[in-house]
Amino acid sequence: MSKSLKDLKAKLAMEEEQQYEEEAEMTEEQMMEEERLKSDITEPLVMEKYKEAGRICNLVIDFVMKTASSTITVAELCQQADKMIVDLCAQYRSKDKAMEKGVAFPTCISLNHVVGHYSPVVGADNTSFKVGDLVKVDCGVHIDGLIAVGAHSFIVQSTDSTVDNIHINSSNNKIKGRVADVMAACQVAAEASLRLLRPGNKNYQVSEMFHKVSQDYHVQCVQGVLSHQLQRFNIDGEKVILNRIDPEHKVAEVEFQIGDVWAIDIVMSTSDGRPRETGDERTTIYKKLQQRNYSLKMQASRQIYNDISKQYPVFPFHCRSFDQKLLKMALRECLQHELIIPYPILQERESEFVSHMKMTVLITDKGPVRITGQNYDLNKFESQYKLDNSDVKLLLSQSIKFADASADADKKKKKKK
Repeated sequence: MSKSLKDLKAKLAMEEEQQYEEEAEMTEEQMMEEERLKSDITEPLVMEKYKEAGRICNLVIDFVMKTASSTITVAELCQQADKMIVDLCAQYRSKDKAMEKGVAFPTCISLNHVVGHYSPVVGADNTSFKVGDLVKVDCGVHIDGLIAVGAHSFIVQSTDSTVDNIHINSSNNKIKGRVADVMAACQVAAEASLRLLRPGNKNYQVSEMFHKVSQDYHVQCVQGVLSHQLQRFNIDGEKVILNRIDPEHKVAEVEFQIGDVWAIDIVMSTSDGRPRETGDERTTIYKKLQQRNYSLKMQASRQIYNDISKQYPVFPFHCRSFDQKLLKMALRECLQHELIIPYPILQERESEFVSHMKMTVLITDKGPVRITGQNYDLNKFESQYKLDNSDVKLLLSQSIKFADASADADKKKKKKK
């Protein structure tokens, strides 16, 4: 074979290889772009999924608020709420038959001084509701990995007018005492945070505002609570907001941007805001850690961990989903080697009260879109304190324009046509 022919063949082979690499690179770029569009809130279908997840989350919280009574246990209501999420998500129709949807965070119902993550197994815990209980319900929903989380606090009421409610003023039906203080503080902080969620503002401004509100209402922001940026199939993104400014906990400074989705998580307490893990209550919620590998020794551990990996690869899960005997054996080894992490039950002193409010907010170029979060009527609180901080007052005096997500989506659909 002549040298010129060899050179020609080598050149052609090199060109073919280069073309293959370019095509592969383009395919990778296209895949990345396709993945980006699946979480882009300017896309009508993405906004539709977020709003549907938010609608379901709000419906479940409403259901818990209406159902909580002495006739049902906390465990039963948590289980019913999670089933409701699954059933409502199943009604969402999509061309993608393999689309994942369901529980993004198991329903937790925590009473009075308990801070959160209380979701007992039916039969193992018979705690029920009493008139006057301060209840915190917290849950999460996802449609195609797009997450909506929400939490709300409420007082268990009685249908019998002769039954006294220690936290309600019978003359005007207003919530009173320290419960009123802590619930009002949560609501004010939530309203103010919505006005701070705009491009250019930073996470520390929200934390500072939480502190100012808590000081005026003589309550404490609870330590260790974080508001997370939500991403597709990621309930706890790296960007966070501290609920409580604390030298022991430092986080990176973050600037809010258009397109961000945030879970604003506000927890306040009439105690010192430094909760302790309960020694007598069993943790029931866990999450698989990503990119962790270990060859488990016990067969039960391998079986349970394989089931977790298949059923709950990214979202937190409730241990009721598994065989309890096998799970008990497997948990210790999985926790020891950090394959899963627990969500421990936290509590303040028994005589104190904790209020919790969580909302999912999408930052658009036309304003915030809040898809979860129940409103309190501040006129229903008879707090002995009021907001005095001039900075927060000025913030609350600012009108806030909520974007009409459905209208924007309709406009974009028309343009595409």
